[in-house]
Amino acid sequence: MYLTLSIIFDEFCKHFDGKLKWSSSRAEWTDAIFNFFSELNKKQYRPLKEEKEYMHIDYLWRDVSIFPYQSIELAVEHENEFAFNEFLEGEIQHLLDIKADNKIAITYPSLGEEEDLVSKVKERIKQYARKLPAYE
Repeated sequence: MYLTLSIIFDEFCKHFDGKLKWSSSRAEWTDAIFNFFSELNKKQYRPLKEEKEYMHIDYLWRDVSIFPYQSIELAVEHENEFAFNEFLEGEIQHLLDIKADNKIAITYPSLGEEEDLVSKVKERIKQYARKLPAYE
């Protein structure tokens, strides 16, 4: 299976539909999230090396097949306790800082904060994008 972010999202939604309850502990949520990614990785045509807590990134997949070159194929940040500014300055900044082909942030904002969060994340991404000098 070749995984794209769209496929990962669809698989995530199917997998967790009705499975996690708000009454579940934070540890149960975190374990469930990372177990999902681990199981999904095993379904790939060539599973990648998994790492946790690499440079403040919660979970990632690393391609080590072309030694000594290694690429980070997927970086995942998961935050159970949502605090708006801390999420932007912590988890989102970690994802912006790491050189990875695909990046996923999972959090649970309060009702009504979703649009503002998406807007602020987009703004940070635009500010962080490297500008190439114009050549004449």
